[in-house]
Amino acid sequence: MIDYNNNIITKISFNNHDIKRVYGCDGNLVWSGDTEPHDYTKDCLGFVAKEDIFFTFHYADVPTPLYFSTNGGLTWRHLNNETTDRTPIIHAGEKIIWKGQLIPQSSTYGIGRFISYNSLNKDYKGRFSIEGNVMSLLFGDNFSGQTSLNGYDNAFVKLFYGLTELENVDNLILPATTLSYNCYSSMFHGCTSLTTAPMLPAATLTQMCYSDMFNGCSNLRKVTCFAEDISADYCTMNWVKGVAANGTFIKSANMQSWTIGNDGIPNGWIIQ
Repeated sequence: MIDYNNNIITKISFNNHDIKRVYGCDGNLVWSGDTEPHDYTKDCLGFVAKEDIFFTFHYADVPTPLYFSTNGGLTWRHLNNETTDRTPIIHAGEKIIWKGQLIPQSSTYGIGRFISYNSLNKDYKGRFSIEGNVMSLLFGDNFSGQTSLNGYDNAFVKLFYGLTELENVDNLILPATTLSYNCYSSMFHGCTSLTTAPMLPAATLTQMCYSDMFNGCSNLRKVTCFAEDISADYCTMNWVKGVAANGTFIKSANMQSWTIGNDGIPNGWIIQ
C-alpha cells in the first residue's frame, strides 16, 4: 500500500501504461490523471530555510494535530507536539510546509508556537522566511477560501513569538476578514528581523485581536492594515510598540480614526 497525501492507496487504475486513477482505502478517488495533483507548495503555510534549520512546535493547552511535508505535499508526517519531536534538518533553500486541524473553541491559549533551531541547536536561532496561507494550520486540506476565524478565539496567539531570525513574511497570507477574540495577539512579538508586516485585510477588528502583534519588532518599517472599525476593546493595544522609528503605514482610504502611537500608527511614520 502507498501513502499519498495522507491516504492509504489500495488500488491504481492504468490507461495505456499510464496511471489514470488512484483510489483510497474507502474506495474514494484520491487522484485522477485527468488533472494534476494539487500543488500544496503554492498555498500551504511554508517555511523556506536560509540556513540549515529544524523546527519544533509547542502547543499551548490543547495538543494540535499538526503535519509537515518536505516533498511538496506528496507525503506528510505527524509532528508530535506532546513530546520533544522535531522536524528533520531543512537545508538552506529548502521548504517545509504545514497543515493542521484545530477544533473550534478547543484552545484557551491558541494553537501553539513554532520554535526554530539552527544546526548548532541554538534556541530561537535559524534564519528562515514564511510564505503561504496560515489557514492551513486550522483547516487542513480544506483551508482554501477560508476567510473567517469565527469560533477560533485565540487562534494564532504567539505563533511566531520571539523568532528573532524570522527574516521575511512578505508572502505570508493572513486572509481572515472575520476576526475572533485575541486571534493574532503577540503573533510576531519580538521578531526583530522583520521589516515588513503581512497585509491585514479585515475591516472590523475584535477585542484584543491585534494586541502586541508586532510589539518589539524593532526593524519593522511597513504595515498595511485596512481596518475601518477599531472600536473593540484593546484591539490594537501596544501592537506596534518598539517598531522602527521611521516607516510607512498603508491604511484604508475610509479610515480617519487611527491614533498615533503604540496603539495606532507609529509616531513619525509616513501615512498612505
